Amino acid sequence: MFMANLLKVVLIFVGFVVTRCVHIWIKGRSSFHTVRSLLIHFLLNRFIYLLGAKAKRKLEQDTKNFRQVQEKFLLNILERNSETKYGRKYKFTHITNRRGFTVSHPITKYSHYKSLVGRYLYSVFRYL
Repeated sequence: MFMANLLKVVLIFVGFVVTRCVHIWIKGRSSFHTVRSLLIHFLLNRFIYLLGAKAKRKLEQDTKNFRQVQEKFLLNILERNSETKYGRKYKFTHITNRRGFTVSHPITKYSHYKSLVGRYLYSVFRYL
């Protein structure tokens, strides 16, 4: 039963693709296109369209739950940086939510990071 349904889906898809290629071939195409290049072009366009549709659905879902998405993003950054000197200083491993971050980490300006940035740049340019 499964194989019969799969065969039907494959045949419908192949029929759709062939129909589209024939339509494009008859309606007008570049003289540089072959049947193979039309088929590849069509399949790539479909693939990119489906990727875009998936990204759009995810974006719409994320905008409905933006607070949760932002908190998850923050916690991911804190987790990745928990073993750095800065992460140990501000105890990133103990932070479990946005409120914990705002309590344990001060509001900062550039002067707060200036020495860290300078040390990073020195380590990068030292080998150049």
